Amino acid sequence: MLTPEVACDVTAIDKNGRLWATGLLKLLNWAPSATVALSELGGLIQATPDPRGTVKVTPEWHLRLPVPARRWHGLHPGTTLPPVADPRYNCLIIHPP
Repeated sequence: MLTPEVACDVTAIDKNGRLWATGLLKLLNWAPSATVALSELGGLIQATPDPRGTVKVTPEWHLRLPVPARRWHGLHPGTTLPPVADPRYNCLIIHPP
C-alpha cells in the first residue's frame, strides 16, 4: 500500500475557529480528543501531537484553532487555508494568507 508523502486540502475557518480537515487528520491517525500543540514555523502554523497540547481534535474530526492563534495570524471566519499533512513527521502545517 502506498502512503502519500504529503497530502493537502483547501478549507475555510468556520465561525467557531474550526478547520474542516477531516481527511488530513484521519491520514495522520489523529483520533477525536487527541491533543495537539501549535507552534509557529516561519510564519506557518505547525500542529503536532502532544499530550500536553491545548488543542483537541473534535468528535467530528475538526481542529479548532484558539482565538490568540487566529488573531495573531489574522484568521477570520471564512478565511481559506491550505492545510498540509505530512505523515512522515506526523504534523499538520497550516499556511495563513
